[in-house]
Amino acid sequence: MSLNATKPPEKGLAIVREALGKLVRHPSHTASILAESVPSELSIAAPHPVYFVGLTDVAEGRLLSAAILTGWRYLVLAGEEPIGAANVMVKQDDENLQFSHISHGPFVRNTIEGISRAASLTEVVNNDYELRLLDIPSLYVVSLWLHGDEDRIMPLAPTNRALEPYKTYTEEEMIESLKQAAIDRLESETPA
Repeated sequence: MSLNATKPPEKGLAIVREALGKLVRHPSHTASILAESVPSELSIAAPHPVYFVGLTDVAEGRLLSAAILTGWRYLVLAGEEPIGAANVMVKQDDENLQFSHISHGPFVRNTIEGISRAASLTEVVNNDYELRLLDIPSLYVVSLWLHGDEDRIMPLAPTNRALEPYKTYTEEEMIESLKQAAIDRLESETPA
């Protein structure tokens, strides 16, 4: 039993490689870290689907059932060091893909940390789980979604103060922890 990656879209890896090649040759501000790397040492690892959940959904007590596939994320390594994540957007279906952006920062390194921790969890050792990323940007939550018979969610650091980074939550526990924060945020954004 293990933590498995869903097979990424066939065109996804080619799209990422093409984009990385362009960025290495003509680096922009956001891809400057790639320019500092030796191109022959760059590799792509751990592709995983990215799901989005909106603020209203969380406030109304929905989480995984409301999650929408928005793209794929490919970790970019320089040797063994994670340096970024290449993001590919999904439009309508897996056949309509488009390179979105390269991200870097704490979530890239912390994704590797989270995957390492998740792989050693008793439930993962004893069962099969699919690796996904769950993004709730309005609440500052990026989590690993371990999809299986009994889904588990592991927030990555840094995260919303209602959650403990790298702790595993059931869907119900996650909703319970975030629902009031979502309601408060919606109320603060509603015009008087």
